[in-house]
Amino acid sequence: MKEKCFLSKDYPPNLCRLLDFVKNTKEKRIVFREEHKDITVTDGWKIKELMNGSGSLAKSQILHRSLLVNAGKTGQEEKKNFVIKYDHSYRRDKLVREIRWLLGLDKKLSHLFPEIVYYSLNSECPFYIAPHYNKYATLNDLFQCQGIKHKTADDIVSKLLKLVFEKIYTRNASEKTGNYIQQFHINRIKKRHKETISYCKDFEKLINERKIRINGELYDNAPKIISELENNKALISKLSPLQLNMIHGDLHFGNILFSQSKKPCFKLLDPAAFQRAAYTYDVGKLYHSFHGMYDALHDNKFNLQIWDDKNICAELEIERNQSYEYINKNFRKLIEKCGFRQIKEDPEWETKSLFAEACHFASMMPFHLANEEKAKAIYLRGIVLLNNIMDNL
Repeated sequence: MKEKCFLSKDYPPNLCRLLDFVKNTKEKRIVFREEHKDITVTDGWKIKELMNGSGSLAKSQILHRSLLVNAGKTGQEEKKNFVIKYDHSYRRDKLVREIRWLLGLDKKLSHLFPEIVYYSLNSECPFYIAPHYNKYATLNDLFQCQGIKHKTADDIVSKLLKLVFEKIYTRNASEKTGNYIQQFHINRIKKRHKETISYCKDFEKLINERKIRINGELYDNAPKIISELENNKALISKLSPLQLNMIHGDLHFGNILFSQSKKPCFKLLDPAAFQRAAYTYDVGKLYHSFHGMYDALHDNKFNLQIWDDKNICAELEIERNQSYEYINKNFRKLIEKCGFRQIKEDPEWETKSLFAEACHFASMMPFHLANEEKAKAIYLRGIVLLNNIMDNL
C-alpha cells in the first residue's frame, strides 16, 4: 500500500539536515546530569537505526556518538547511543509543547522522563536528543513474554501505579474542571474524525454510517454515541472528573520503560504535555493496552475483514496475550488495594477510565493512516468499547 504523506512539502524528511544543527556541538552544549564526570565528545552524531513508531506523527531514530569520560583520569571512552525525536508534520507544534514541558520539570520529576541532551524549537522541524535507555524494556515488550509470572506482573503494575498516583497526580491539582468531557473527549473525537476523512476518503462511509455490525453484533457508530452523549447532561456529569491535575497523557505500555536493576526503575516516554487533565485519562491509556488490546493492534497481530451488506460488516480477530488477560482480570483489585486517595474519593473511577479508553480508540486513526487496515481496526475496537461503556451507564 502506498504510504500517505503528512509532511510539509517545503521541508522534506531528511535527518542528516537535522544533524547539521548539532554535529559540531561541543561538550559545553551537551547537558549531562553526571556533573562529577568530565565528558568530552570525540566524534559527531551518526545515524544508527530507526526505532519502532507509535501512535504519533513524530519520528524517532537511534543515534550513535563516542564520548571520552573522565579524560583527565582514565581516558575511558564510552560508546553511547541516543534517540532523536523530530517532527515535520502538520502536528509538529505538539512536539514543541512536549519539549517545553520536559524542560520545565523540576528535579523531583525530571529523572522519571527522558533527559534532553540537545533540542531545537525550529518552527519547520522541532526535535530533541535524549539518551537511548537500552538497559530498560518497554512494558509491552516485557508483558508479551508469555512466561512472565503473575506476581512479577502485579509487582510491576503496583510500582507503576504508586509512582504516578503519588508523584504525578498529586501535582497542580484544581477542582475547576470546566467543560472537561466536551473539551478532552467529544471535541477531540469530532476533530479527529474530520481529520481522518480529509486524509483518507475510504473512512468516510465507515465513520458516517449510523450502525456497524462487528463480529456479528450490531453497534451504534461512534459519532451517533458522541452526539447523544453531548446532549445528555446527566451522563456528562457522571463521567466528569472531580479534579484535574498533572498527568502523563499517553501512558500506554509502549511508552513505559522498566528495569529491575536501574534507578529509577521506570522511565516515562512521550508525555502529552497537558497543563492539567483527569488521572482517568491516563488510567484509560493503561486500559487500552491490556483491556482494549491496542498493543496487539499496533503490532499487526490481528485479522480484519470488512464488507458491505445492509450495514457495514466487519470481522475483527485480535491475538490474545496471557499476561494482558491476567492484568486485565486483576487490575481493579490491584489498584483499589493500593488505597490511593483519588480512587477512594471517586466510586466511578473505573467507569470514567473505561470511557476514556474508548474515546482514545475512537480518535486515534490519524496517527495510523500509513496503514489503513490498522487504523480501521483501531476505530472498530473503539466502537465496541464505546457501546460497552454506554450500555453500562
